[in-house]
Amino acid sequence: MPHETRALASALDEVLNAGAELVVVFGASAIADRRDVIPAAVEAVGGTIEHFGMPVDPGNLLLIGEARDRPVLGAPGCARSPKENGFDWVLMRLMAGLEVTQADITGMGVGGLLMEIVTRPQLREVPEPAADGRRVAAIVLAAGRSTRMGGPNKLIETIAGKPLVRIAVEHALASRASP
Repeated sequence: MPHETRALASALDEVLNAGAELVVVFGASAIADRRDVIPAAVEAVGGTIEHFGMPVDPGNLLLIGEARDRPVLGAPGCARSPKENGFDWVLMRLMAGLEVTQADITGMGVGGLLMEIVTRPQLREVPEPAADGRRVAAIVLAAGRSTRMGGPNKLIETIAGKPLVRIAVEHALASRASP
């Protein structure tokens, strides 16, 4: 169907009227905010958005809604993956008839990676300096609001007595990055 609010709202209405107990919507693009096609269609059929996002990757662009007392999931791109991800955690609970609350979602992770992502591999060993003298800079992004975490700002949460943002900066400073 077209990736349009009206078309999706019509389809949601049809499957809900047919008795669907759970609806999973795979969109043509990631759900970036509440104004996107999937959340707008859920609201167009009288539904509500219960939670948007997860503090884990992959799975961070998940949407959980409700329409006519039935769960509606806006699937993130990772839902198509055969590897376990945040979407699987939520789907397993819903399939078991368990309620999935905002507290459940925020408790599933604290900004963690669930698996290595091929396009964003994790550093395994310290690289040797480039023979041609290239330099690599480090930038620590620390202006987020931690909205997917659903509570305190994760940058100021402490690990072993240090705020997470301080740990990130210390690691950047200890690396070979310059500037």
